Amino acid sequence: MSPHLKYCIQAWSPYLVKDVAVMENVQKAATNLVPKSRKYSYRVRLQKLGLTTLKDRRERNDMIEMFKFLSGRKQIDIVNSSSHWHRTITV
Repeated sequence: MSPHLKYCIQAWSPYLVKDVAVMENVQKAATNLVPKSRKYSYRVRLQKLGLTTLKDRRERNDMIEMFKFLSGRKQIDIVNSSSHWHRTITV
């Protein structure tokens, strides 16, 4: 399911709290489809399935990306669309 949610950035990292809740509810419903896990709470279902909440996953990915920028392992490509020039900067 995660690859399908990651396909669209608005779904993977929604801005509004209500959208985050909607996406988390999708994962809750999906974990409920596993027959033997229905009797457990959402958190326990996630643990048994080896998953984390979407919020936790987004925060972890944000920290990884920030580490890459700060350690120089990743660069930001800035595109000025009006003059069509590219410049790469290191943060």
